[in-house]
Amino acid sequence: MKKVLILTTSYGQGHMATALAISEGILSNYKKEIDVEIVDFTDIISSLLNKTTKRMYLGTAKYAPSLYKLFFELTDTETTSKAINELNYIFSREKILNFFVDKSPDLIICNSPHWQYIASLARQEEFKNVPMVSVITDMITIHASWVLGDPDHYLVANKETSKSLHAIGVSNKKIKVLGYPVKNAFYNRTNKQPILDQLGIHKHQRMILMMASSLKPSFVQSTLDKIDKLNLKTKTVVIAGGDEKIFGKLKSPKHKDTMLINWTNNLADFIIASDIVITKAGGSSIMECIVSRKPVVICKIIPGQEEGNADFISENKLGMVALDPPLIAEAIHQIMDQYEIYTENLKEHTKNGSIRDISKFLISLIG
Repeated sequence: MKKVLILTTSYGQGHMATALAISEGILSNYKKEIDVEIVDFTDIISSLLNKTTKRMYLGTAKYAPSLYKLFFELTDTETTSKAINELNYIFSREKILNFFVDKSPDLIICNSPHWQYIASLARQEEFKNVPMVSVITDMITIHASWVLGDPDHYLVANKETSKSLHAIGVSNKKIKVLGYPVKNAFYNRTNKQPILDQLGIHKHQRMILMMASSLKPSFVQSTLDKIDKLNLKTKTVVIAGGDEKIFGKLKSPKHKDTMLINWTNNLADFIIASDIVITKAGGSSIMECIVSRKPVVICKIIPGQEEGNADFISENKLGMVALDPPLIAEAIHQIMDQYEIYTENLKEHTKNGSIRDISKFLISLIG
């Protein structure tokens, strides 16, 4: 049985979501021949480092975006990123090499820019003949750390991202435009009514889904206030994503047409059931909405890495960018008025989530 090793990170939720989608895509078609293992590669370097840097990432992205942008820009050079990674490799080399020897992969997939170079260094020492693929999880705006290593192929979501990658030095021969890895559940667009019935949403109501885990509680509260004032026949479902601060501050009912959910393992059901999704500009979040053919209102952009994602949405009229509560309410109203235009545009981009094509290509690398 062949071994596929997916190296990812738990910073945010997008990297792990794409890793799970890739694993599902491979196993749904090649389960008897392939063993897939997903590893949070940061833990291999240092579990303490992982916990610390994860806390810093989530904190700065949520509460100090200008500080995050500064870090993004300072490390967005080959020299700086390479120096950080080489320092990590020097101190963790033996542990990393033992990890790869123990796993003995037939294919290495890396979907995080943070450790791609380290994985490449280890491959040069122990597994030169093992194919390695980098799956880019952002669109258009590509950080320098994505191109430090030497994978055999880069998989990207669309032609725009391919051009950006080529512009920073990657050969077109290495770039494959195969779409974005999204789990099969997001393609099940016909199964909307059961979840609406379960949530008690009437047929005459439209559902607005707000994914709030990356937002401040005060921002969420203000947005709900503005949506209420629209006087539309809507029900807003807020998913806190396990954020106890948001859940705790909003669980006392204030808005009659709002429902708060702390956590769900069935996000696809909620997106499919919705009419509009309010979310930050994470690559996985917006591609899950595109595949489900749901217009998005981007309410937050992490500086640097998510700017290209937001541009992709607005330039292709797949939704709107609205970064404060009054503008979010206005965007919802505008999208509702032009709903058919947005859904037609989304249909044209649904192919950008072809997990079948991605899985087929990956398996072709190991025969």
